[in-house]
Amino acid sequence: MNPEFVNPELVNQVLLPISLGLMMLAMGLSLKVQHFAKLWLFPKVIALGITLQLVLLPALAWFWIVVLGLSASVAAGLILVALAPGGATSNAVSYTHLR
Repeated sequence: MNPEFVNPELVNQVLLPISLGLMMLAMGLSLKVQHFAKLWLFPKVIALGITLQLVLLPALAWFWIVVLGLSASVAAGLILVALAPGGATSNAVSYTHLR
């Protein structure tokens, strides 16, 4: 496919969000009550996951901002991404471990 025929706005603002939504819907529809009940058997793992996602990940982002001396706009973007837990990657990792 010739790159000049690909509209980046269409891909970024329409196709990617729809694809992400369909992936999340497919994963969510496959969950059962037993999957959630199974989680309560491992409270330490839940606490560790929450701590790593909400404390360590933003701290690591801040570390790289300081070490690399990133500009304010790039630093803000990195912090925002680090502070927004979840997303497609963590859903995919969680999905594979529930099976």
